[in-house]
Amino acid sequence: FPSHDIKTRFDPSLWCKKSNTIKNPDGDIDIDSQIMRLNQCKKLVNTIVDFYDKENKLLTAAKLKEEYEKAVNNKMKFETRHTVTAIDLYDRFISSNENLAHNTMRDYKYKRDKLKLYGEQKSLFIADIDRTFVANYKDWLKKYHNNTESSANKHIMRLRKVVENAVERGIVNYNPLSGIKTPQPYDTDLRCITIEQAWHLFNFRYSVKKFERAIDMYLFSVGTGICHADQVKLTSKNIDWQNRCIVDKRQKTKTEYCAPITPLAEAILNKYGSVETIPKISNQKANDYIKLAMFEAGIKDAFEYKFHSGRKSFVNYCLNRDNPVEPYDLIKMIGHTSIDELRAYGEKSKINVINRFFEK
Repeated sequence: FPSHDIKTRFDPSLWCKKSNTIKNPDGDIDIDSQIMRLNQCKKLVNTIVDFYDKENKLLTAAKLKEEYEKAVNNKMKFETRHTVTAIDLYDRFISSNENLAHNTMRDYKYKRDKLKLYGEQKSLFIADIDRTFVANYKDWLKKYHNNTESSANKHIMRLRKVVENAVERGIVNYNPLSGIKTPQPYDTDLRCITIEQAWHLFNFRYSVKKFERAIDMYLFSVGTGICHADQVKLTSKNIDWQNRCIVDKRQKTKTEYCAPITPLAEAILNKYGSVETIPKISNQKANDYIKLAMFEAGIKDAFEYKFHSGRKSFVNYCLNRDNPVEPYDLIKMIGHTSIDELRAYGEKSKINVINRFFEK
């Protein structure tokens, strides 16, 4: 405030306490604040110009306006968009999500390494990720790494998830992949065994003991819909004989499931005495033994089956039996979070759909 020695009258309402200056009497606007904002705008423009000059890129007036508006609208800070790379975000995501399932984490690392290999030839700043980047990256994956369209889309989906995580954590303010659609990749191999084939495999006498042990693991999955990773960690505490069900949480998604103890699953439990004593063979070895065991038992296309087809067999059986399980109930039984996920596991027979429609 003016010194008391100055004999002039001063209106305190004209004083801006924030900037410690006098307001503009005409518009009641802080002149210094206007000057400060103008200087910030000039600084931002100079930052954009300097960056394009350093990168030896052509900067037109339209491009300058576009970059400026993106920064002003706070979609993403200009400095962040041009300094943070997709690999940086991948590394942060992996280090902060160590509790992910082993195979999921391995997949993220694999796709990060592929992106890093691509990044040796192209710039991977967040500002450079757009539709053109997506198209070029997918073409590169298909041309040099024999990826299918579906596999290439999975790379983009993983990257989108990584950037979404960065947005949630405040590292970046905008996901450039949010508006770019990539069709959901579904496993079109719906190969599964019937319940009759399952009992045939259960009663068959195999030439090698390890074939029988692997098949019993597989048949327990057929009878309950429980995948390999969840099956090997089951204990007697998860078995509810009173309600004839198995209750646990999926290792992959932490979603609770309630699987029924079907006659086939009960036969496996009775054979070994408890769920703890059911064989625990690694997924890779089990896949090898299952193919050989099915071939020995006379199952058609035996070498096309994997352990996970047991889960698909359970889903298809539930959808197509005489008293079909409703999809909303089925996703609770197998631990899925949406009905859309069932598309990767089973489909209702067209004949069954028509028969159910005409039932009285």
